[in-house]
Amino acid sequence: MNWLSLNQVQKQYGIKKVLDSLTFGVGEKEKIGIIGANGSGKSTLMKIIMGFEEPDEGTVHRNKSITFAYLKQEPDLDDGNTVFQEVLSERKEELKLLEEFKNLSLKLANNALALESLASLQQKLENLECWDLENRVKQYLHQVGIQNLQTRISSLSGGEKKKIALAKLFINKADFLLLDEPTNHLDTQTIEWLENMLQSFEGSLLMVTHDRYFLTRVTDGIADLRNG
Repeated sequence: MNWLSLNQVQKQYGIKKVLDSLTFGVGEKEKIGIIGANGSGKSTLMKIIMGFEEPDEGTVHRNKSITFAYLKQEPDLDDGNTVFQEVLSERKEELKLLEEFKNLSLKLANNALALESLASLQQKLENLECWDLENRVKQYLHQVGIQNLQTRISSLSGGEKKKIALAKLFINKADFLLLDEPTNHLDTQTIEWLENMLQSFEGSLLMVTHDRYFLTRVTDGIADLRNG
């Protein structure tokens, strides 16, 4: 069963037809890499799949029973967030509880009311498995070389921001990943980490990359996009 299907998709900018009657599908737990020359329409294809752009003609069907996650070439992160806040920015309830617990812990100082509130908060954290979530955030960030979780996003380099975006991607546990040049700006250690994460990933994957070595080690098949 296909988790993603495109039928006769066309997209044109001015006189240039970027996608021309494109038809293909990605099945459950299938991992496909997309290659093609610069300007061949790979990123446009990703945006159309995610609904950020509309095709001029044709249809895109995404299985509504599964979750999709998209990594752009240049991730959109909130510069005002700390590293920890950004990785959990799509897990708002858990993030709020973890921050409340931290703030309340600082106010204890023999305050009986604070102790009672802390006990109630701990139960909520356990119910949502927030401790496991926090540990996974710390583990992922440590594995990609990010040590200070309180650093502001605004102070990070392009490569560091890519690492944060990848940690965020895996924390949210989507069923279908769409990755646009995921290895750009990454060091060797993080590329190896990403390779291991994708090899063990049990969902579907559609990935654009120029890194053929990485592509062949992670995907089941390769699609070559040319002439639309």
